[in-house]
Amino acid sequence: MNRLLNTICFLLLTYSMANGQQRLLNKFQMVEDLTIVQNALEEAHPGLYWYNSKLELDSVFQRCVKQIPEQASAIEFSGILNELVDFIGCGHSAILPSDKMIKNLDKSGRFLPFTISIGEGGIRIDSSLTDELSNGDQLRSIDGVSINRIVSDLMKRIPSDKGISSKKRRTLELVFSYFYALYFGSKDNYNIEIQRSGLTKVVKIDAVKWREGIGYKSVRSYVKSSSPLVFNMNNEFAYLKLQTFSPAVYNSIDASFEESLNRVFPLIVSANKKLIIDLRDNNGGSLGYASALYAHLTDRNFRYFQKNEIKTKVANGQCSFNQYCDEKIEAMPFEGNNFIEKDRLVIQRVDSTNHDDNPFLGPVYIVTNGLTFSSAAMFTSYCKMNRSNTFVVGEVPGGASSGCNGGGPVTVNLPNSKLRLYFNLVQLDLNVVHEMNTIPMDLELQELNNDDVYTLKDILEFVSKNK
Repeated sequence: MNRLLNTICFLLLTYSMANGQQRLLNKFQMVEDLTIVQNALEEAHPGLYWYNSKLELDSVFQRCVKQIPEQASAIEFSGILNELVDFIGCGHSAILPSDKMIKNLDKSGRFLPFTISIGEGGIRIDSSLTDELSNGDQLRSIDGVSINRIVSDLMKRIPSDKGISSKKRRTLELVFSYFYALYFGSKDNYNIEIQRSGLTKVVKIDAVKWREGIGYKSVRSYVKSSSPLVFNMNNEFAYLKLQTFSPAVYNSIDASFEESLNRVFPLIVSANKKLIIDLRDNNGGSLGYASALYAHLTDRNFRYFQKNEIKTKVANGQCSFNQYCDEKIEAMPFEGNNFIEKDRLVIQRVDSTNHDDNPFLGPVYIVTNGLTFSSAAMFTSYCKMNRSNTFVVGEVPGGASSGCNGGGPVTVNLPNSKLRLYFNLVQLDLNVVHEMNTIPMDLELQELNNDDVYTLKDILEFVSKNK
């Protein structure tokens, strides 16, 4: 408890020093916001007790109430809310800053001019935009605060499915500079302690306005819309890179995902080679895209989901927190074989999907990393569980093996702190039988980087050795 209180005081002091005195919330206001979060989750979050019991979650809520000080800033309070939401184990649920915080930071913020990499060798400068720091320098501290302490705090603010750390790590590598300014403060310059060639020193660097090369503001903004699909072949294998399942990205370049697959797969089938499907950095998107891709990999009709679940209150549009939502939750008409289970959930069973007339049935090697998430992780899991000659290679995907939350998103604007609770309304239970949370790996590579797959020696050796 003392360690937690010290951390809270440290974060409040750091932010106040960097950004000037903020309006402080009193205890009553924070308890009210926290209670709204709890009620909203209990009423509408479909997978609230997927990994934890109600008793366990109630205990975490009470612990969060006890942690609330007499006064705190919204940034400090967000750390307490994050503890509750992170405990759920849903990578599609998060506590977001207020719109005003984001707009102010975008307008006048100053940012660290480098990106980081997090690996077994420590936390290093991955790409520097200043001459004072070099790529590969090991980070030790920022303004006297241990980099491990900073990273540990920021990791807690990144949602992930239960027990999967790869998504948190990969996400923080992308958004480190932005998240540091948001949660630790924005300044004109920083004292950076580094270790280079065995020597430790402190260098003073100037902060910069946001610009290309610093990183990203969110994982979603990381998608490269110019090349969402890449296809190549050599003498041994076919290579299909799918960076996203987002319809918006394909629409932005006037391309059709399904038509692209229809052009590519006849070439793959006729070549009769091993197939590498590269899903690194694919953060998900359309469930239909993932299902359409699997239809090219099987000669049997299949049912992608066991069931889709939604809270009965939500399906009827009867939510007590509706007044705080960006868009009011209306009654949702469902068609098909629906019923009430335990008087609590509306279940929608999904019909089978037809396979492609000329599918590829050879070996498939799916390359993943921590940003392989949501529908991309679900596709990986479904392939692994339903195709005997599917191999998963790389980092443990950032998504769970049996499904996730999807469907309509909701954003609850908390009235006092102006922080936002974000989550999805439909629980998607994938049609697989697997007791583990993580997707089983055939070859796990801890230090897999983002280079082109053809330069990844370990992966190609694995593909060559396996039938």
